[in-house]
Amino acid sequence: MGDGEILWWAGPGPLTNSGITREDNLNLFLNAVSNPLAKRAQPRVLWDEYYHGQQASLWGYFQKTPVPWGILQLAILGFLALFTYSRRSGPIAIPPVVSRLSPLEFVDTLGGLYARAHGEPAVVAAVYRRFRAILTRQLRLPLNTTNVALEAAAAKRLGVKDDGFLKTLERADAASRSQKISPTDALEIVQQLETYEKRAGLKRKFLQENP
Repeated sequence: MGDGEILWWAGPGPLTNSGITREDNLNLFLNAVSNPLAKRAQPRVLWDEYYHGQQASLWGYFQKTPVPWGILQLAILGFLALFTYSRRSGPIAIPPVVSRLSPLEFVDTLGGLYARAHGEPAVVAAVYRRFRAILTRQLRLPLNTTNVALEAAAAKRLGVKDDGFLKTLERADAASRSQKISPTDALEIVQQLETYEKRAGLKRKFLQENP
């Protein structure tokens, strides 16, 4: 065809290891792939294996071999190498050292003890007694003053005019005397007492007296 020559072989027998050793098969093969009359370069040989069953792509051929598993293993090894290198080459961060004498350790330990013992009433009682002690000292009233009298004196002398103040005092008093309350209610009562303590200026007064 043109300047080329097409050779159609009916079978690959003369090219196989077992067939090429037979008589004249080697000469047939050499005559098929070379031109003894060529003066310069030998002719270019193109092999067409399509009709012999090799119809899949290159990747389809590799899928039948262990090559994909090898590529996956190499990818995993490369990722691990990159991860370890980035970990070693990253900035060095020294973890903070918390002193065992820190007040937060005492707070965490005490909080854990109250949580395990379900001591919410004791917590509310402690905050409530402290609040009453600071409030009665500021108002120059005895410790056994009733909540109603405390509410009236705080509204008149400290400007705490809130209908919820007396209700918070009564809730705290009832919670401190009860056997069990929910952690949510205990937290709400303590937060309300601290809010009224700030509004009345008791926290600032307490810090000045106890630096």
